[in-house]
Amino acid sequence: MKTKLMMTMGALLSTVLMAGAQASGEKPKGEGKSQSGRPQGPPPHLLEKFDKDKDGKFSAEEREAMKAEREKATEEQRKVMLEKFDADKDGKISPEEREAIKANRQKEMEERRKADFEKFDADKDGKLSYEEFVKLGDHHRSEMMKRLNQRGARRAGGPKPPGGPVRGDGPPPAPAE
Repeated sequence: MKTKLMMTMGALLSTVLMAGAQASGEKPKGEGKSQSGRPQGPPPHLLEKFDKDKDGKFSAEEREAMKAEREKATEEQRKVMLEKFDADKDGKISPEEREAIKANRQKEMEERRKADFEKFDADKDGKLSYEEFVKLGDHHRSEMMKRLNQRGARRAGGPKPPGGPVRGDGPPPAPAE
């Protein structure tokens, strides 16, 4: 009976304290950061470019400007990809050209995997030890974060990451047979 009464009183007290803190307008510690500790809100590079009234948030008009720029960049990237892989220059990607795109991507991935393996196989025994494997994983996570950051900068009009499609990247690949 005493335990039940104490638990009820504890629950009631914590509810009152939480309601009081919310009503007083006090912000909890760590405001502006997510539970993972990362900052919340728009990334600084997007605020700098699109937050015209400098209030730290995006109005409907500012969001529309971001959306329009993102759509324009996406359309430009599609045109570049079409120019690069449309071997017969008919303005369309045929099934053969699509297979050539897949084969090209597969080849690039295999080359990257082989280079990474050779780079992280420190003792050159043709196998990755646990330590070598961990370093390879750390490297991949780091590279992924760089690409994500570059993608954010690119969407905000920043520099494009290396390795992406570029005009004049050489002749389009020959269709697969």
